[in-house]
Amino acid sequence: MDLSEVVQFILILFPVFFFSLLLIPNIIIFLLDLDRARFNIRTEREVLISIVGSGRTTRSIDLVLDLQFRELAIAEPSYDDHDLAVALQLKLDEGAGTESDGDSQENSNADRTLVSGPAKDKPAAPPANCTCLRCTDEIARQKSFKAPCNHDFCFDCLADFFEATIDDEALYPPRCCGQEIPFESVQGLLNDRLQIRYREKKMEYDTEPNNRTYCHNTTCGSFIYADLIEDEAGLCLDCGRTTCTMCKRATHYGDCPSDEGTQRLLELAENRGWQRCYNAKCHRVVELSSGCNHITCVCGAQFCYICGSRWRTCTCPQYTHPSVAGDVRGQPAAVHRFYRPT
Repeated sequence: MDLSEVVQFILILFPVFFFSLLLIPNIIIFLLDLDRARFNIRTEREVLISIVGSGRTTRSIDLVLDLQFRELAIAEPSYDDHDLAVALQLKLDEGAGTESDGDSQENSNADRTLVSGPAKDKPAAPPANCTCLRCTDEIARQKSFKAPCNHDFCFDCLADFFEATIDDEALYPPRCCGQEIPFESVQGLLNDRLQIRYREKKMEYDTEPNNRTYCHNTTCGSFIYADLIEDEAGLCLDCGRTTCTMCKRATHYGDCPSDEGTQRLLELAENRGWQRCYNAKCHRVVELSSGCNHITCVCGAQFCYICGSRWRTCTCPQYTHPSVAGDVRGQPAAVHRFYRPT
C-alpha cells in the first residue's frame, strides 16, 4: 500500500470516527425526544458533507446515518412503551392518592356529623327581582313590599290599594289572601297626604256605625271625631257647625226627643215626684225621701226640690214636701214641677 492509499484510507476513516463521536449525545437526546434526535442527525450530516466534500466520503456518511436511523426505529417502540408505563404509573398513584383523600374526607365528615349532628342545607339567597301581584311588572326586590301572605307589590300598586280602601269601606282593612296588611308596616312607603287621609278614615271605620256622627249640613257630611263631641254636641272641623249626637240633626237645647231612653226616665221621674239638676253639664235625677227642699247635687249645683230652680230664686217653701198634704209649720202645700230645660 503506497502512501497515497494510506492517506486516502485515513481520510475515509476520520469522518466516520468523528461522526461516531457526535452520535453519543444524539443517543442521549433520542431518549428524551426522538424528533429532536432525527433533526440533529440530519443537521450534522449536512455539516460533514460540506466539510469533506467527497462523494465517497458522503456515501460512507450516508451508510452510518442509515444505521443510526435503524437503531432509532428499533428503539422507538421501547421509548413509547416506556412513556405508556410511566403514564399508567402516574394514574395509579393519582388514583390511590384520591382514594386516600376521599377516605380521609369521609372520615372527617363522619366525625363532624357525630359532633355537630346532620348538616343542614343553607337557605338559598332570595332572587334580586320579584313580580308585582297587581300589575305583574318585574321589579327590584328593594323597591317592593312583601305582604304577610308573601305576595309582592310595587310601591305604586300599594298606594292604589290603600286609596281604594279609603273610598270603599268594604275593602277595609286592606287585605291580601284574607290577611290584613298592617298600616304600621307600610306607612313609610306612602306619601304624607295619603298617610293623613288614611289615618282619618281609619278612625271613622274603627268606630261602630251606630256610634258615628256626621255633620248634619247636607253640603258637608264630614265625620265628627269623638274628641270633638261634648254634651251630645259634635263640632265639625270642616264647616264649623254642631250636630246632635242623638238625633243627628242640628244641636238643640234641652233633651233630645230622639233619645228614647232619656225620655222614658224623665217620664218616670215626673210621675214619681223626683227632681232634676238644672246644670246643663249634669242633669242628674234625684229623689228626696226626707228633709228640706234645698238640694245640693253632686256636681255642686243647688236647687229647689219643688220646682227645680236655682236655690233662693223661687218662692217655694223650704220645708214643704209635695208628699205632705200641708206644712207642719202651717205653710201651704207647694205644687211639684219637674224641671225640663227649655
